[in-house]
Amino acid sequence: MEEGGLRYDEFLRSIATVRLLAAIAAVCAAGCDDAVSAGRVDRCALGARAQPPAGVSTEDALEAFEELIGRRVALDRQYYRLDEEVPGPHEAWSAEGGRTPIISIASHLAGGEPVPWAAVADPADDLAAPLVDGLVARLRDFDHPILVIFNDLPEQEDAAAYGTPEEYVRAWRRVVDAARAAGATNATWVWALGSGAYPTEADDWYPGDEWVDWLGVTGFNYYGDGESPWRTFPSTFGGFREWSLGRDRPLLVVATSSDENSYVPPDEPRSKPTWIREALATLEDWPEMQGLVWFDGDEPDSVHDWRVDTTPESLAAFRELAASPLFDTTGELPPAAARR
Repeated sequence: MEEGGLRYDEFLRSIATVRLLAAIAAVCAAGCDDAVSAGRVDRCALGARAQPPAGVSTEDALEAFEELIGRRVALDRQYYRLDEEVPGPHEAWSAEGGRTPIISIASHLAGGEPVPWAAVADPADDLAAPLVDGLVARLRDFDHPILVIFNDLPEQEDAAAYGTPEEYVRAWRRVVDAARAAGATNATWVWALGSGAYPTEADDWYPGDEWVDWLGVTGFNYYGDGESPWRTFPSTFGGFREWSLGRDRPLLVVATSSDENSYVPPDEPRSKPTWIREALATLEDWPEMQGLVWFDGDEPDSVHDWRVDTTPESLAAFRELAASPLFDTTGELPPAAARR
């Protein structure tokens, strides 16, 4: 049995186990490579977290983003707490529209109270155990492939409230083991840290190859805060890629975006349009990267504006990226008449 080597385009076609049997290659559509390997891919999946403005539904926000970039995304990322009933109606709507949902489950309650990782790891804990059981049952009953991230960016959490890396690892393994035991074979488990944690902190937080299907990373170019240096796409994610290369797992950028730089013309280095074009060029050179999720939104009371259309030039650059043959063609925007 081969784990971790499923190409994204094959993953979309597969409704069988995501434990990644080598036999999946046999059901690949015409034109796919015969080799199924995390290090050899033809295409990459384009995704988005479309942050809904006040008064706008999550569905409408995602469709507006797709209209803006000229195509449907292949991955739809949403964020939830441990006591929310997900996957739910949004994930069903998104999957039925041809996308693959990515759900991030934070280890705290909707009211903001943290659920310590030691509690999540304990199958007898009065609070956490029913929440974990409910999550894995909904995953099992969700009739579509789904990517799941449990508590991404754990290295940035308050250790006094959540726990140690060792407790996080036990919690991760407990959730994954429970889902697999429940028969949630449609769930792919994506483990993710922030880009700055690679390579120095990653080993401390890694649950182990047996419990991880894909390797993920979050990274942003925070230049707009006036304190952070300009970070190119390859410099942001190079450490993650180097740490991950020996692990035979597909790699996924689970959230990224860039600030604008008002001090340079849009066609110069250190501009947002150039950053986006560098992202495409980098992904073409890093075939093990099988997905990119753009975080589209502005942060209230913040200097950061991550939207794709902060300038016409930035939007044009992203539309070029979205139209690239590198990205999965199943994500093309359907005719307007077919949409809700």
